[in-house]
Amino acid sequence: MTPQHSSTPNDETPPILGSWRSIYTFVLLLHVVLIILFFFFSQAYA
Repeated sequence: MTPQHSSTPNDETPPILGSWRSIYTFVLLLHVVLIILFFFFSQAYA
């Protein structure tokens, strides 16, 4: 019987930014920046 790979998906690290917390922080900040930019664009062209 061959041993199975014991790693679960929760143990895997993401390929970029080193950790899931960093990715979630980046996505959250990106959304905040986009919301602010869209707000200023809508004020400028309203």
